[in-house]
Order: sequence, then C-alpha cells, then structure tokens
Amino acid sequence: MNQQPTTLSANELAPPDYGAPQRDAIGSVIEGIAADLCGRVNEIRTVLDRIEQKVLQSVAGAKGSLNDTVVICVRLKEEIEHIKNKVNSIDAELPQG
Repeated sequence: MNQQPTTLSANELAPPDYGAPQRDAIGSVIEGIAADLCGRVNEIRTVLDRIEQKVLQSVAGAKGSLNDTVVICVRLKEEIEHIKNKVNSIDAELPQG
C-alpha cells in the first residue's frame, strides 16, 4: 500500500473555537485572584508604612529626650566644677591648723 501524504488546510490547523467561554471564565478567575492578592499586598504596605511612621516618631522623640538629657548633664557638670572651685577656694582661705 502506497500512502500519499495528506495536506491539511489552514482551518484544520487552527485551534478549535469551542471552549472559548471556559477559557474566558478561567482567565477571569485568574485576574480576580491576582487583583485580590495585589489588594492584600497593598493593605500590608499600608500597615508597614504606618509602623514605619510610628518608629520614626518614636526615634525622634527618644533622640530629642536624649539630647535634653545630655544638655542637662553638661550643665550639671559645669555647675559641679564651679562649686568644686568655690569649695577649694574657701578651703585655701581657711587657716591651716
């Protein structure tokens, strides 16, 4: 038996038209899932942004408080040094005895 090669037309090679509604429905479901995930990620970003702002405010407050404490300590050291000098001056003026 001698078979001759068969030639298919362009219509026979094209994908079938049936199933298009199902493909559209599947595509719609996938797009819905992706949109839902993107929305959830955006919600997380919003919470993270809020946390970041709170941390930055807390750090700024702590830094301000620390700076205030340093200023007070420097001033206190200066006053202690001043009092020490006065006390030493008084001690030097007292008769030795």
